[in-house]
Amino acid sequence: MLIFLITAFLLVVIIQWFVESSYFERSAVAAKDGSKSSLYQITPLPYAKHVIIISLDTTRADHLGCYGNSWIKTPNLDALAAQGYLFENLYTPIPSTLASHTTLFTGRQPRFHGVPNNSYYVSEDNILLTQILKKAGFTTLGFIGAAPLRTKTGFSRGFDFYDDDWLIDPAVDVTPRLQRSAAAVTDSVIAELEKIKLPERLFLFVHYYDPHYHYLPREPWFSDYNDVDFSGMPYSYNSVTPASREGILFQKSKVGIVRRQYASEISYMDFHLGRLFEYLKKKNILDDAVVLVTSDHGEELGERVRPTGHGATVFNIESHTVGILRLPDTHGGGTRINAALGQESLMPTLLKYLSLKLPEHIQGSPLELGDINAFAGQYPLFCEATRWWKGDVPKGISSWPNMGKFRSIRGVRYKYMQSPQLGQDALFDMQNDPLERKNLLVEPSPEVLKMRQQMGTLLKEWSTRLGTIIPQKPSSEDINEQLEQLEALGYMKKNL
Repeated sequence: MLIFLITAFLLVVIIQWFVESSYFERSAVAAKDGSKSSLYQITPLPYAKHVIIISLDTTRADHLGCYGNSWIKTPNLDALAAQGYLFENLYTPIPSTLASHTTLFTGRQPRFHGVPNNSYYVSEDNILLTQILKKAGFTTLGFIGAAPLRTKTGFSRGFDFYDDDWLIDPAVDVTPRLQRSAAAVTDSVIAELEKIKLPERLFLFVHYYDPHYHYLPREPWFSDYNDVDFSGMPYSYNSVTPASREGILFQKSKVGIVRRQYASEISYMDFHLGRLFEYLKKKNILDDAVVLVTSDHGEELGERVRPTGHGATVFNIESHTVGILRLPDTHGGGTRINAALGQESLMPTLLKYLSLKLPEHIQGSPLELGDINAFAGQYPLFCEATRWWKGDVPKGISSWPNMGKFRSIRGVRYKYMQSPQLGQDALFDMQNDPLERKNLLVEPSPEVLKMRQQMGTLLKEWSTRLGTIIPQKPSSEDINEQLEQLEALGYMKKNL
């Protein structure tokens, strides 16, 4: 009897060991695949008193040192990235300032927050991040670099203080434009924080606009980049515009000047970001804050269909954005996340980190920062253009203004793109062709044609989805003022 009991006990131990070891083995495999395991170790995250979001308008990720650029000087952003998480593949669903920022602050894709481009109004049916943080006890301060985010767009809801006073800054240039320099924005932030007593919990939103066209030759950086060789960089735009901008005809022989100006604006902005970081550290704000630095979209510099600009296509040069997240005590510093992430997931990620309830009906999914090694990416990712590439705007297409324009869907490896206006499409292997230079549909294999059909079906289904929020134009008085302001910033009315 004793022998039987000992044998039974040993058998139970062996079975339990086998089950647990198999479970751990499955858990390890699941972690590699990106699926969640209840046994996966969750790293405790530090508490953040403050939240800081810094938006770098029109800033291409590939123009920062932390993203691998070897010639543009961005020491302050590089240092911040080294202290936090860097999202190597963060994408906006829409390359337009107001629409992209609305996604950032709602966790919704444009078709659900109802802002298709810059000439619309942020509906009050949207719950903004600012409103959530204000209700949670944060003092909310916003500092804006240019007109697309002005108060009258509705984006300012929830802010206790919203500084969109961009009286013409003589340091920018003599052209009347409704924007202000990075120096002026940083000065405004510091001046306001010096006036007030530091709140128990602070939400600070700072918007910089310098890399947006018109680019200025910011010194000393413009001269520093004089010897950069652009001959190996892609350039497809070979025609001359009817009228030059700032005296530069956009021919291939002149592209270096434009790219040097753009790069100098980024370095100039980085310099004044350094001033802001230094001040926030001195006031004991930075190290108690979760800091998110991102961009609303990128910029074309002659690689595709135009000499400069954004909004007309969904290539990576326009949709790939900056993503840096720094936690208190530089927790997780130096972590680089390669898997793709949609911009709509940034807001829910912040709320989850702050242990705040997520609003309903959002498309973004929060990341578990303490379990970041298990993150395998969010697919598929969709993107839509906001401008017509060329020709007249078709009439009566849809109640959604972006219908018919460039659109794309991205999977783990492939990206499929359509232009209903032009009747063209393309498929790119993002693993082997990250610059999107080889359209696999030119000489398609059966596998490529199958991929086109599958991704095309998903893209068509997505293109028919619309939320309940109907795009709203401002009042007739405000819309005329708005269009004049946007045109002064380089936007063409017919392309809005």
